[in-house]
Amino acid sequence: MNPNNKIYDVIIVGAGPAGLSTTLECAKKGLKVLLIEESKTLLASERSWATCQETIKNYNLEGAVTKIIDSLKFFSIYNYSYSKIEKNLNKYGGYLVEQARMNAIYQGRLLRHNVAILTGKRFAFTEKVNNLIKLYTEDGSNYTAKIIADCTGTPAVVAKSLNLSDKKYWQWDLYFVRIHHGNEVVNPQMVVWSTGIPISKAGSLYPMTEEYYDIGVADYTRSDWDRDEVKISLQRKLKNLWNFYKKHNLIKKEAKFEFKETFYGRIRITPRKKIYNNNLVLVGDSAGQGSPITGEGLRAGLYYGRIAGQVLAEAIKTKNYSDKFLKKYSELCKENPLFNYKWALFTQIIVRHADDYILSKIMADLQKCYDNKGVVAAINLLKTNSVRNMSEIPTTLRYFIYFTYSFFQKIFKKLFSATKI
Repeated sequence: MNPNNKIYDVIIVGAGPAGLSTTLECAKKGLKVLLIEESKTLLASERSWATCQETIKNYNLEGAVTKIIDSLKFFSIYNYSYSKIEKNLNKYGGYLVEQARMNAIYQGRLLRHNVAILTGKRFAFTEKVNNLIKLYTEDGSNYTAKIIADCTGTPAVVAKSLNLSDKKYWQWDLYFVRIHHGNEVVNPQMVVWSTGIPISKAGSLYPMTEEYYDIGVADYTRSDWDRDEVKISLQRKLKNLWNFYKKHNLIKKEAKFEFKETFYGRIRITPRKKIYNNNLVLVGDSAGQGSPITGEGLRAGLYYGRIAGQVLAEAIKTKNYSDKFLKKYSELCKENPLFNYKWALFTQIIVRHADDYILSKIMADLQKCYDNKGVVAAINLLKTNSVRNMSEIPTTLRYFIYFTYSFFQKIFKKLFSATKI
């Protein structure tokens, strides 16, 4: 049957982790599903994610792993020192997953459930037709469904077309340039994370595959800030970071900085207040379900995709696609959060406003949080270093730290003890 003439139970827009997970869960429940992706193929992406051992086990992604990282270097640009993270690294973040391989795994699973997949289709707009919803793509095609799952990432274009959008929210703006091991990286086995830096809130030198690295910067920005200005600012900061890494022998002296292979993106890190509407749910980055601290979205997309699929199956079974019924999806997400959003968001505020010195000092000990003693070490560092150096901390944050030291202890304990792996 021509997909244009068929009424689907659910149409999923976007084939990232959230879209693939939602589609598979709906298909397992026996729903008639259509997955729409704007890329020409599910296997074209060169993107990779770092994730933990539990993600690989829970979603059977062993075949998508391209690299297992045994240790990591934390490089504080403030005091030019290295610290090494090894203990339990594989449990917390030692696996590199290539998107093309993961998509190939999911594509095989979806085809076994006879899921219709359309690639090379860019979303245009939607319209309500009685109790159904019709989706149009830029090539003029249209598809009808009882419910649509918006898995389009931070822009959440489907929700926006249905007037469900947030005007202002916080996000990570990311800018990366690709470099190749043989020509530019001093030690291809080294992973570098940097923070507390005058250049930006975060910097990294990270292996994306066995053949190339990405070096990048990230800053907290707000959605209403000018995109072009932010991008220009990040380009300048990235070049500064490149020069700094060269100075400290992380990148070869003869390496030349070029913007030939670059990636610029935005990851929403503020959860949406409303992630459902009549005939609509938002999943993954569209819903702001990634980590508020790091912006990590792989685990979140896969995890909340399963929850979305279960609720959508109930909605189709009961023939109730209303805002009132789909609210159950939002309630289940809140009852079973992947991250401790309350504490993570609070910590995000502290990180946004902390100056370079305090951020460097806090992160230098937070890296030890791969065991419980690290939390205590971070708190002690706040007390002995940060409070002693009050003159280097912004006034508002200075008094906040001084009078709420015990509260900080609760923040870090809850943040690291309550986060699900």
